[in-house]
Amino acid sequence: MLGVLRIGDFRLLLTSQFLSNTGDWLLMVAAPFFVFELTGSTMATGLTLTAESVPAILLGPIAGVFADRWDRRRIMIATDLLRAATVLSMLAVHSRGGVWIVYAALTLEAGFGQFFNPARGALIPSIIGRGPELSAANALSQLVGGVIRLVGGPLGGALYVFFGFHIVVALDVASYLLSAALTLPIRHRAEPRAARPPSSPLRAFRTDLRAGLSHLRHSPDLRVLFVIAALFFTGNAMLTALLVPYLGGVLHAGAQSLGILFGALGAGFVLGGPLSRLVADRLSDRITIVASLLALAAVFAASFNTPHLAWDLALFTLIGPPAVCFLVTADTAVARRTPDEIQGRVGSVYLALQGAATLTGMLGGSILGEHLGVVTTMNLAAALIAASAPVILLGHRPSAGGRVRRMFSPVVTDFWRESFADGNVVSREGAFSIAVNADLREDRQLMVLTTPDRVRAVLSPALAEVLGRSSDAAPMSEAGFREALREAGLTLHDADNLFYYAQDDLQELLRQEPNTSVRQLTEADAALFDVFTASASEQDLDDAYVELDHWAVFGAFADDRLVSAASMYPWGGAKVADLGVMTLPDYRGRGHARAVVRASYKYAAEQGYQPQYRCQLDNHASVALAKAAGLTHFGTWEPISTEDPS
Repeated sequence: MLGVLRIGDFRLLLTSQFLSNTGDWLLMVAAPFFVFELTGSTMATGLTLTAESVPAILLGPIAGVFADRWDRRRIMIATDLLRAATVLSMLAVHSRGGVWIVYAALTLEAGFGQFFNPARGALIPSIIGRGPELSAANALSQLVGGVIRLVGGPLGGALYVFFGFHIVVALDVASYLLSAALTLPIRHRAEPRAARPPSSPLRAFRTDLRAGLSHLRHSPDLRVLFVIAALFFTGNAMLTALLVPYLGGVLHAGAQSLGILFGALGAGFVLGGPLSRLVADRLSDRITIVASLLALAAVFAASFNTPHLAWDLALFTLIGPPAVCFLVTADTAVARRTPDEIQGRVGSVYLALQGAATLTGMLGGSILGEHLGVVTTMNLAAALIAASAPVILLGHRPSAGGRVRRMFSPVVTDFWRESFADGNVVSREGAFSIAVNADLREDRQLMVLTTPDRVRAVLSPALAEVLGRSSDAAPMSEAGFREALREAGLTLHDADNLFYYAQDDLQELLRQEPNTSVRQLTEADAALFDVFTASASEQDLDDAYVELDHWAVFGAFADDRLVSAASMYPWGGAKVADLGVMTLPDYRGRGHARAVVRASYKYAAEQGYQPQYRCQLDNHASVALAKAAGLTHFGTWEPISTEDPS
């Protein structure tokens, strides 16, 4: 996880996050208590928190368009300075009559934040890439967030009690100024966008906005993820709105206690950062999301039905790990499923959704808390978070065998069905079957295909005779079959992962705007290609099998040189295009491989071919690249070793 800190631009981005968010947390603790102290109203306190949500709804999608148009670094610097000026105005508040200034300042601060947040969010995958480093960067960001909660919560409460609200405001202003100073040296610059046809500014704006919304409309997994996030953030906001009344009315505690609880929450987030990275390497997004939300709902319910500060302190620590696992998984999934050129727009819609859900939760929590009671309303919020977990079932589900055929193109499913000769099955034991096919190629006289719902083996008649497989033979289990292969001296190659595009994802790929840093290579690029291959190791060249004379070749360029290349060729006698890809070591982790793979596969699809991606099971970087490129795991394939006699 710490390896991403080698990237200087990310270090600056992370440090600026630490400083500005620390100031935000100081104010987040102090502002509600300041308003509660001036007004004595639960509703007024809730409005303090909801003031930050309204701009997300009104400005979010609009701001995202500009985050994709303008230099993201400059947007971040400008909005930091504007937020500093806005927060500074709260120094003028000294009585109940000035509470409206607090509301206005928080609303404006959040409004400028709607331009800052999508710009920052879109900048991270541009700097880091979309491979394993992206989940590591998101996990590290959550770890920093945990440290901020650990420090900012107790510190905000202490500063408010001992020095007053205005000191907290001054520190928040200083944090924004320091954040702007740290963002200034970031060296990353966006790739130049493709030239636009002449049009009015308003028309161009509408076109850009529609492009982002169209991506969401045609991405089922993103839609499901957004629904889950809406339910989660609504429930979470209901709980947040009632924290101060819970502390004051149920626990009879003050501002310092809120700071201590936020500190415990921060400690849990610190623990959750490394845990989320570990989980991302071992579990699917689906399992992580369901387990995290259910665990989180259980901890919330336990916390607010145990009205004792010491118990709540321990339980608040347990909130962090599942919350971080969910947030890291969700943020990474959104980034990986979104092309760089519309990251700002999709990210801003995601933030607007969070804002709308937060506003709904804050208002709903405040109103229900007044009428139903604080603890009852908190239990309803925990139930809402638990209810969000099953929504994941509405998304793609590769593990359901009946849906695999519908998810992937018939070209893919028919190719493998015909290869494994479903009509000539000579043995079936549970989910394992053996078929005999007389038309197998010479180098594929024996193969095993493992998909989520079944394992199929196919072999030539000659090898079936060697293994004693005929229609009247006793059924054989998979373990028995593999043991029979060993006894017969037959060896299978190490398994290859097979990845294809789900049909919806392939349609999304075809709608993708061209990446200006990627283009098709031809014989005229032989000199560039020779320099590229000369810069690679022999092992990389052997593993990638990228050749300029293949059916179609694409390359990604940076620093005026070819840094990544992919080549394709028809595979298996079907309308399937297999691909090899290689990126020079110094340019890995920056998204070049993903860009060149998606451009190559778009071309293949336009020619009527189904893109195929193969890699060894232990090649974790290639697996991550396949997922980052939007491919879905189909299964594993083991052909016979060509060194064995057939």
